Amino acid sequence: MVGTSTGHIQTFAETPAADGFSLMRDYDLTGVLRPDETLNSALPDSNGLIWFVAKTNGVVGTLDPDTGAAQVIRLGMGTENQIENSFAVGAAGDVYIATNRQLLRFDAGPDGAPRITWQVTYANSNQRKPGQVDDGTGTTPTILPYGYVAITDNADPMNVVVYRTAPSVAERQVCAVPVFEPGRGATENSLIGAGRSLIVENNYGYAHPDATASGKTTTPGFARVDIDADGSGCQVTWTNSVEAAPTVVPKLSLATGLIYTYTKGTEPSDPWYWTALDYRTGATVWKQLSGTGPGFNNNYAGIAIGPDGAAYLGTLGGLVSMRDGG
Repeated sequence: MVGTSTGHIQTFAETPAADGFSLMRDYDLTGVLRPDETLNSALPDSNGLIWFVAKTNGVVGTLDPDTGAAQVIRLGMGTENQIENSFAVGAAGDVYIATNRQLLRFDAGPDGAPRITWQVTYANSNQRKPGQVDDGTGTTPTILPYGYVAITDNADPMNVVVYRTAPSVAERQVCAVPVFEPGRGATENSLIGAGRSLIVENNYGYAHPDATASGKTTTPGFARVDIDADGSGCQVTWTNSVEAAPTVVPKLSLATGLIYTYTKGTEPSDPWYWTALDYRTGATVWKQLSGTGPGFNNNYAGIAIGPDGAAYLGTLGGLVSMRDGG
């Protein structure tokens, strides 16, 4: 499912006989989108509706895949409540969208239109830190078990913030836990969620690919934040202040207990490494050289792990892969 720059949502299906993918449906949204509203993301919810967002004006919309009928609401104008990232969908038709000012839960109304169930304003320095695309959260919301959803805010120092997902609660926010040093913390990637644990990566300092050229790299940092078992708060379990991952979307394997990431060294050759961290302690378990030079910069691409255990990553120079040599 792909949102195009021309205001269409296209759905594709894998067709092994044709050795590729085939376009199945093309939905034209230009009747509900304005010319400057470019789609960021489109995802189906648990009830089969297709949700979509656009950055400008904070557009949130739904599309009925059977009829093609689309409905939208706008959360803001100008620089307020822009939607820079994708969004998350829950198991009960719930949809979580973060703007550069707020986190909101949506549910579709009886007519399929998007409706705000609740909204919260998170702490914000109102600064676009180096390593962020705008002056808000850099994270797509992460849904956790036990009725939680999490983002990072844009305070200084940056916090991992956890909220309760239920439509009506006495207190929405569970915790706001500072991670990384003041003036040296920012992220533009989603949190990893596993049970009551969250992993956050520091992207502070990545303004453009040249930020990692000629031996430079970004501010190191990973941290694990755990929600208390009784839901009364959260704690930082560990911090890794050694490994610098400029922009990658890391992945956690529950089978191995390893966090797979992609890090940058400070040598003049500009080395990039496949790197694994211990989920329990945050310690670096191993590093494997991917390559040297700007062509091995992933520039915000995320790691994908295949069913055979091989890891894949897009870089400026092409696709790279690593697999177990044992």
